[in-house]
Amino acid sequence: MILASFFFVAASSFGLGRQASLVTWNLLAPTYATQTKFPWASKQALSWSHRRQLIVQQLAAIDADVVCLQEVEVALWDELYAQLHGLGYDGVLQETRNGHPVACATLFKRDQLVCVRTESRSRAMIAVAEMAPGHASAGAAGDTQRRQLLYVANVHLEAGPQKEQQRLLQLGSLLKRLRMQAEADDASDACASSPAAAPPLVIAGDFNCEPHSAAHAMLSARPGDGALGSGAASLKGAVAAAAASLLPLRDAYASCPPPWGPALRSSFRNGRVLDYIFTSSAVEVRRAALPLTPLALPRRRPPTPVALHLKGPLACAAGATHDAGQPHRRLR
Repeated sequence: MILASFFFVAASSFGLGRQASLVTWNLLAPTYATQTKFPWASKQALSWSHRRQLIVQQLAAIDADVVCLQEVEVALWDELYAQLHGLGYDGVLQETRNGHPVACATLFKRDQLVCVRTESRSRAMIAVAEMAPGHASAGAAGDTQRRQLLYVANVHLEAGPQKEQQRLLQLGSLLKRLRMQAEADDASDACASSPAAAPPLVIAGDFNCEPHSAAHAMLSARPGDGALGSGAASLKGAVAAAAASLLPLRDAYASCPPPWGPALRSSFRNGRVLDYIFTSSAVEVRRAALPLTPLALPRRRPPTPVALHLKGPLACAAGATHDAGQPHRRLR
């Protein structure tokens, strides 16, 4: 069984009608997948070799253009990447410090998007991509719009109710770096005449906070809105100014909920939602979806696969599923 509690699939357009799909998934690193923590799971279900095969199969079925992974075991990255590379992906593992055993990894389908650079941050990695040469949306040689860039930030923020301030600071620092990169690339001018216009930006991953948290409010609120509350007050000076220039971002599920329901929630125990996809105003989310089957699955039932590929122009799909018979990520 796949030992991941949540994954999302989303597709979005950027630039002049260009489109890409994205999946974000916390894999549950083998370091944390122990029978002490998950006594209901079998030894085979916790085996990384078994889980790795199922993870690769699921990602192959989803076939997203961009894959954002969290809790990738650094020591085991090469073997996982070899299999994902065989699916057509080129990827980068976040640089970590002090021997930290897990990291984020971002991968791009090489025939769709090319990663031009990355930057590792505290609990995040920025990846900047452009359309692959020869892609139908790439434009002719010499076309200035061909350099339309997509900024993808893959995050795994600090966990725990006592770490709210750290999460706010991590997001503020990340937004500052994203703004600096966009200004260096002139991405603002490519989006609109205003120098403060938001670049095509997606921030996805494990935020380790719930929808009513200060971090979620900070990302979702327009600068000057009272909804920013303590989140805005926690950011100072240049960091606050840079963060505000990219806000508000849109929660893909909140801004475009599935018309048939149900409300987005985890199917494991307390139902906490910790994973999100946020987009800037330059990225249009057109549709979100959840599995049509109930999320509260019997314990030993296999996961419900979600692979929504809406091929129409500016199409967007989103989905989430959980195998209730397998370990859920903790609030670490």
